[in-house]
Amino acid sequence: MDDTVVFRGEGPCDEFLRAVRKVAFDKGKHKDGDWMAGYASTCFAGEALRWYEGLDEEVQDDWKQLRTAMLDRFPPVSEQPTPTASEPSPASIPGNFIPTAPAAPPAAAPPAAAPPAAAPPPPGSSASPPIPRPREIHVSPPGALPAAPPPPRPLPPTSASLSGAFGSLSLGPNSTRRGRLAVMSDSPANRGWLGRSRINGYYEVTSDPTQALRVEYTPSTAGQPVDIRILESLPESNFDKLGMIWHVASPNIAARSPHNALCVAVRGPADEGMLSCGTGHAGPADTTVWSINQNGTVSPVWSSDKRSWHGLQTVVYANKTTKRVLFVADWGTWLRRNRPSNYDKANLKFEPI
Repeated sequence: MDDTVVFRGEGPCDEFLRAVRKVAFDKGKHKDGDWMAGYASTCFAGEALRWYEGLDEEVQDDWKQLRTAMLDRFPPVSEQPTPTASEPSPASIPGNFIPTAPAAPPAAAPPAAAPPAAAPPPPGSSASPPIPRPREIHVSPPGALPAAPPPPRPLPPTSASLSGAFGSLSLGPNSTRRGRLAVMSDSPANRGWLGRSRINGYYEVTSDPTQALRVEYTPSTAGQPVDIRILESLPESNFDKLGMIWHVASPNIAARSPHNALCVAVRGPADEGMLSCGTGHAGPADTTVWSINQNGTVSPVWSSDKRSWHGLQTVVYANKTTKRVLFVADWGTWLRRNRPSNYDKANLKFEPI
């Protein structure tokens, strides 16, 4: 092994991918994807190694999928967003922003010097003595008000806080609503918001409200599922809807089903395969899969015929490197077939901002 090829995850990955290809070419292995994936696995260290150990085994063993995952997690510099000084990104402004106090008014000009006192009249003169001028009192302008303290960082949302937010809304039935999706997990450690960034193309939970994905939707008058449109996403910005994709080609959504779907970004029609997760899953995908009631509860649903809809359970899969959002057809069956300690039952709530 060439020990000079090491990737610690401290910057973009394009130079590392180029180095792996060069080593493979020098050894006549540049057409052998299995060899290149295996060789790359020996080059990770530090944060990159912890990220690599959290990948699915099929991604670790497939050079094409591993490349895609690395470019998604450690994008080249040219693909990283650079907010301009004149137009800060919306996510950089906290939702509970408190403006600072206005600047102090400019200091008043110093008072003009008083004219010299008139000389007293000579003895015997009939002139009246001068009337003394009243003493002028100048008040200095008040100093600048102290800047407001920084806003407190919001705590992960609770059901009570979300109910209060919706109680103040007075929107019409067809009004577009903008906000973010709160993840109400059974475990406090997994609560937060659906994040802007993705790992391997799949959405994760973030505890930082400024990094929450901003979305919008238009309520359905007939109570049908709706699309949730993406207002911003990282690292790409050309995905326009939130969707889901199933892990298997023919998912079973009936009781005792062991199948699951993952939360992804979609560009254009979902059946054309323009998904943020690449080719990691072979199942069907769709975007019109969100049922949102009056209090903001977002229920993932699925239909095989577009006539009858089956509700799914939102789940957070958590380990040392990820808090991935997925959806299962049967929560009890899923727990029996997987390690319970890694999965946490959750709900989604639309939080207006």
